Amino acid sequence: SKEEKYFINNHLQFKVMYHKDVETDSARIVGFEVTPY
Repeated sequence: SKEEKYFINNHLQFKVMYHKDVETDSARIVGFEVTPY
């Protein structure tokens, strides 16, 4: 039988992109990226 191996990558880089509204002084998330390294 074939031995199966599984790997869990727990090193992640998060990049959050947001738009800040100057008039209301609030921010809105418009996207994000998660990259393993």
